[in-house]
Amino acid sequence: MQNNKNDLLLKKLNGFIRKYYKNLLIKGAFYFIALSILFFLFFILVEFIGYNGIIVRTTILYIYIVLFILLLIRYVVYPLTKLLNIGKTISYEDVAKIIGSYFPEVSDKLLNLLQLKQMSLIEESDILLASIEQKTKELYPITFHKAIDKKKTKKIGFISLSVVVVLLVIIVCFPDFLKQSTYRYINHTQYFEKPAPFTFELQNSSL
Repeated sequence: MQNNKNDLLLKKLNGFIRKYYKNLLIKGAFYFIALSILFFLFFILVEFIGYNGIIVRTTILYIYIVLFILLLIRYVVYPLTKLLNIGKTISYEDVAKIIGSYFPEVSDKLLNLLQLKQMSLIEESDILLASIEQKTKELYPITFHKAIDKKKTKKIGFISLSVVVVLLVIIVCFPDFLKQSTYRYINHTQYFEKPAPFTFELQNSSL
C-alpha cells in the first residue's frame, strides 16, 4: 500500500511538472500574440508616418521577422518542447521549491522526502523507510497543482485579448493605415514616391 502511495506521490509531482509547462505554454502564447501584434503595429506606424526608403524599410522588415521568430521560440516552442518532455525539464527539487512558495509548511518536508528517497537508492534501512513512509502520508493529500500561478496567466490573457481587439478595430476603422504600410513592406525592394502634401485643382475646365 505504501509503495502505491509513493508511486502516486511521484505521479503527482510529474503531473505538476506537466501542468506547470502547460500553464507556461498558455501564458507564452498570450505573450507571443500580444508582443508580435504590438511590434507589428509599431513598425506599421513607423512606415505610415515616415514613408521610408528601400534600405530602411527592408531593415525594419527583417528586424520584425527576427523578433517574430525569437518570440515564437521563447514563448511557444520552448515550453512546448518541455511539455513534450524534449530536453531537460525542471527537477523534483525545483518543483518542491515552487510548491513550497505556495505551501510554506510543505517545502522542507517535500525536499526532505526527496532527499530521503535519493538516500534509499544507495542504502536501505528500516528507519529510513519508516521516515519516508511518514512524510509520504503527510504530503499525499496535498493538491500540488494549486501552486501554479494561473492568475497571472489570466491577466496576461486579458491583455492579449485587448491587443487583438485593438488590431480588429484598426482593421475595421482604419484599413488604409494597415494596407498601405503592409503593401510597402511586402514590396520592400520597390521605390515608392511619397505623396505631395498638397494637390492642384484646376478651376478652368478648358485647361
